[in-house]
Amino acid sequence: MTRRTGPPQPRDHAQQICREVADRLATLAADRAVEFDTIDVPTPSRLAELGEHFGLDAGALGLLGVAVTAGLDARFGALFAGLDPVRHRSRVRVDTAYALTGLSLFDPADRALIHPEGVLARAGLVELHDQAEPFPDQVVGVPERVISFLLGSDAIDRSLLPMVVPSVLLDVPEAVAVARALLAGEWLVWMRDQGGSASSTAATGLAALGAGAIVVDLRRLPPDRGLRDVLPAVIREAGMAGAGAVIGPIEPERDRAALRELETRPIRPLVLFSGASWDPDLSSAIPVLIDAPRLDPSMRRPLWDRLVADLEIGEADAAAEEMSHLRLPPDRAPVVAAIAARLAVVDDEAVSMKHVRHAALAHGAGRLDELAQRIVPEATIDDLVLPEPLLQEIRSLPDRYRTRHVVRDVWGLGRRQRGITCLFAGPSGTGKTLAAEVVANQLGVDLFIIDLSQIVDKYIGETEKNLERVFTEAEGVNGVLLFDEADALFGKRSEVKSSHDRHANVEVAYLLQRMERYDGVAVLTTNLRNNIDDAFTRRLDVVCAFPEPRAEERLTLWQCHLPSAVPQTDDIDLPALAEQLDVSGGTIRNITLTAAHAAAITGMPIDQEMLLEAARREYVKLGRLFTPTSR
Repeated sequence: MTRRTGPPQPRDHAQQICREVADRLATLAADRAVEFDTIDVPTPSRLAELGEHFGLDAGALGLLGVAVTAGLDARFGALFAGLDPVRHRSRVRVDTAYALTGLSLFDPADRALIHPEGVLARAGLVELHDQAEPFPDQVVGVPERVISFLLGSDAIDRSLLPMVVPSVLLDVPEAVAVARALLAGEWLVWMRDQGGSASSTAATGLAALGAGAIVVDLRRLPPDRGLRDVLPAVIREAGMAGAGAVIGPIEPERDRAALRELETRPIRPLVLFSGASWDPDLSSAIPVLIDAPRLDPSMRRPLWDRLVADLEIGEADAAAEEMSHLRLPPDRAPVVAAIAARLAVVDDEAVSMKHVRHAALAHGAGRLDELAQRIVPEATIDDLVLPEPLLQEIRSLPDRYRTRHVVRDVWGLGRRQRGITCLFAGPSGTGKTLAAEVVANQLGVDLFIIDLSQIVDKYIGETEKNLERVFTEAEGVNGVLLFDEADALFGKRSEVKSSHDRHANVEVAYLLQRMERYDGVAVLTTNLRNNIDDAFTRRLDVVCAFPEPRAEERLTLWQCHLPSAVPQTDDIDLPALAEQLDVSGGTIRNITLTAAHAAAITGMPIDQEMLLEAARREYVKLGRLFTPTSR
């Protein structure tokens, strides 16, 4: 066999290789008296594809053609066992493979072809077994995935199926940067991810070069596995598809060993993405560094226009506009659409915005399960009994969030602050938490009440770590964060008199900086406005003061919490209760619930005396004196 080097070989050359391998095997079979009706080797066109995609020369293609035969027919195993007088192994030995291919183990270039650092092994096309033996006595195997490809199968490696995600194309400048880097001959790109756009950006760059992308999400691996466990299989799969490999998110500490092995250039272009910046100490390889774009609604809108049209949702423009404001990685959008379609089947109705919203909010919601209580909001602006100026402020919050990218990115104002941070201050029971639920409902997202018991820690530095975890996980969730009783975290900085004071001040300073980087809606509530640090207040977008309700507002609250559907006597005088009991809406709710339970126990409707007795008990809870004038 004539050995050729240089550019990938044409398909007619692969046919010549297959004929020569078949002739040599036929001669060998005749010499060993092994009967074959025909000697078949892999389809020349498939072998030629591997040669083109992996840059294999004639010698490498010949070795692969010989090595694959043991996996095609058991009679080849008997043939090769007869050539192994000591161990009778049914796989082809290295020296036999070289002899059948017409190559020489004394030629360094030939010998390097099948060496562990050679092109075939690095591409994952062959495996060397019994490596404790001298090199000529080792045996050559071919992974079953390669055999199935050569036989015509395009099914992806089963071990990779759980990790492979669909690639979605984005029209962003960073994709052009990826394409230019690869076109210039660079083989390694490191993308710092922002909001989950890296894999789609990389896939778009590869598509611009006419190549596909095998995108692998390492978050789908078990916790004890990482890049090293999948890299060879991904590179091989990308080569067989003529594609590039896109893998991430990389965790530098976990994947350090695999990154060090990148000193040897892989066969296919490789794009790695991570939330971390590239560290030169990770590897001697020098990647092209590209920051993935942080997508704003205008960038996400074309994707949702296509998906909403495919789902045939009514009022498509409004649906696409709403979905474009959700922080969803682009490659998750097709999954959301598929889940929405299945939800509609279960409901036995056409796909609607309800199904799409439900599917979208389910994405990533579990990430905050240990740190927050998730509430599906039902309250509307009509449920709030507040002064009109305050209601108007709350109504404007969703629009302020939806237009932030215009003010920040288009007009260039307030670029440092990514999201919207609000402070709801006022006495207990005045509707602060309810207002946060209303904001979440208006935005069409869930409300996450952060569990401060899981955040605050007595050990130095732990509270900051826990808060960083909250914000990091929240970046991948569509919801409103609610920090109830936030003065426990955002209290005023004090004069440093001890190490405890110094640490407390550092804690507040960290929070001030981290809140500015959060790209979502965060609501802080406090009963004591004056306890919030002044520097923090300056960084707030909106401050809402919730007053104690006046008599006319208390009457509305009594009517809301004691509707006509509840069994009640005619002697109840709600105007008198509203006038005489100076309490908040939360207390009114508690009074009506206590009276309702008393009525249910006795089997009687609620009467005025039950309400007054319930009010007396609430006053005791509040530490207030319940006098006859209160009645």
